[in-house]
This record gives sequence, C-alpha cells and structure tokens, in this order.
Amino acid sequence: QEMVTSALQPDGVTLNVLVDTCAAAGDLRRGEAWLSRFPSAGLRPEARSYGSLVDACARLAAVQEASTWFGRMERSGVQATVIQYNQLLHAYASATPPRPVEAAAVFRRMLARGVAPTAVTVATLRRA
Repeated sequence: QEMVTSALQPDGVTLNVLVDTCAAAGDLRRGEAWLSRFPSAGLRPEARSYGSLVDACARLAAVQEASTWFGRMERSGVQATVIQYNQLLHAYASATPPRPVEAAAVFRRMLARGVAPTAVTVATLRRA
C-alpha cells in the first residue's frame, strides 16, 4: 500500500512478485490490478506475470477466467512457455467435470507452437 501512495515506481521484479503473491493468496482482483500497472511503469508483463493469474484461476476452478488470461497473454505478444501451458491444462483437468476436449486442443496448440511437453504436461493431460 505504501508503494501505491508514494512516488515509488515498482520495477518488473517487484510487480511480478506482487502479482504472484496476490494470485497465490487467491486474490485475483488485486493480482489483476498489479498486472495492469506494468505499462504505467514502462514495462511489459511477461509469461510469468500472466501465468500467476492463470494458475490462480485453475486453483479456484475458474476455468473460463484461466482461459481468458491465457488468451490475453497471447494477444499481447507474450509467448507462453511449457509452464503456462501446464497451468492452463491444469485448469481444464481440475474442472468439474474435467474438460478433455479443451485440454487436448490446448495440447495440440502447444505442440504446433514448438513447445515441448514435460512429464507434468503428460500427467495433467491424463487427469483431463
């Protein structure tokens, strides 16, 4: 809060930590607010920034929001790594009921973009 009211301008590391901390606490709105501060700080969010919100949405069973954040990341020109793909796959695998069709589509898109799957990817797909 002190940073918000002072003239201090957070750097990218600080903003990423703030987004991640809020997301880990399940406070998506506050995490989104910190993500929105990147441009005013002259910075661009990175895959990790968006991934924190995708992961939080997955843990909260907010599948549509997870997909929306992943889409925003892609539209902003940020390339997803296997970590962000796994986070989105986790959202589909954790949905009630699981959403295997959407998970398979994400997996195909991941492969088409040259992102190599990991053991986590395979395990997550099995749960979907």
